[in-house]
Amino acid sequence: MNSQVIRFVDNANKDNWNPNVVLGYPQIVEFEGWTGHQDQDAFYRNIWSNNLPSKFLQNSRIMRYDTADAGDGKTKHTYTFANGTVASGSTAVTAQTEASYVVGTIQADMSSSREFVYDGATVLRGDSYLLPWKDNGTSAGADRLYYYNPAGTATEWTLTKSYQGVGSLALYRLTDQGRVKVTDLAVSGGKITIPASVYDGVAEGDRDHTAFVLVPENAPAAVSTPAWGAGTVFADPGFNSGSLSGYTTTGSVSVVKDPHGDPVAQLGAGKASLSQEMTLNAGTYQGSAWVQINDGKTRKVTISASGDGVTSAGSQQRNGDLGATRDKPVTTVFEDFENIAEGWGPFVKGDAGNITDPRTVLASLNAPYTQRGGVLPDRSRKATDDAMRDTGR
Repeated sequence: MNSQVIRFVDNANKDNWNPNVVLGYPQIVEFEGWTGHQDQDAFYRNIWSNNLPSKFLQNSRIMRYDTADAGDGKTKHTYTFANGTVASGSTAVTAQTEASYVVGTIQADMSSSREFVYDGATVLRGDSYLLPWKDNGTSAGADRLYYYNPAGTATEWTLTKSYQGVGSLALYRLTDQGRVKVTDLAVSGGKITIPASVYDGVAEGDRDHTAFVLVPENAPAAVSTPAWGAGTVFADPGFNSGSLSGYTTTGSVSVVKDPHGDPVAQLGAGKASLSQEMTLNAGTYQGSAWVQINDGKTRKVTISASGDGVTSAGSQQRNGDLGATRDKPVTTVFEDFENIAEGWGPFVKGDAGNITDPRTVLASLNAPYTQRGGVLPDRSRKATDDAMRDTGR
């Protein structure tokens, strides 16, 4: 929405805004496949670099907006908020700027010029910040400060008035396994220095999606360990704990992260297995597991269930005759899509039609509209069939 008036009035209530060198623009970057997003690092990078500063400003309503000449064809934009925050930044971008030029320019100008001043102190400078935070902007939440500095260098900050009397602050690194205590930092003269050493153990390429939280010397309440898999019959089915404590293993098995940052169980060379015991009520169940074998490699993989009272209700048996021809088809796997455990059963959607995040429906045959080659409302042609021609489903 390209309206300065509407954004002035409604910035605290809405998220769907155009890029702004001061106010930012909250974005959705996911990691579980929605809209093709699969990268956990990108998910966290967006939270710390983009969304948190925007949400800090959205805690309060805009009360005043000023502009001034910043030189070099740029305009300095300054917003004053009801809670006293003064935020500013300079850019040459205007409402008439070519769209393809806007995002990159705004991001560069944020890095070089954006600044937030709150409660007597500068709390954001360019890409780095030490933002004071309360849940929902009220006194109900625990006092804390979020620290983010993708450069990984030492920084010095003057603390806000509400933290001036604090003797020291405990610094924790925020990880997908929870908070990890790093060090205690002394407050001197109302200032605090955060050394580069807080990034020890963090790879340089991981700094732009790593953040910290600082709390007063009285340590925060202990956070309970998540019960991964709660509500299911499995213990930690996604290996989110980073360990194999819920499993029995043989051979070489470890938990690692894949290129998207997702934890997975990795079976090393030689025979290896992992299993888990559970108690089920009487009934019929389907089980499945996602298995990936490295490109160009082969490996025998079996999935089985056993135990007291457990019998096979059916399985997919591969047909030994693979001499399939046009006139002699061979069924290697069968699925009627009526009782599948998840997804599309044995099938995985490719990138036909430039869509890797399909929205699945049961579609009846309605040629030519549901079929490959059918003309869509925008006059483009469908790249795939929605229904199989011989069954009507």
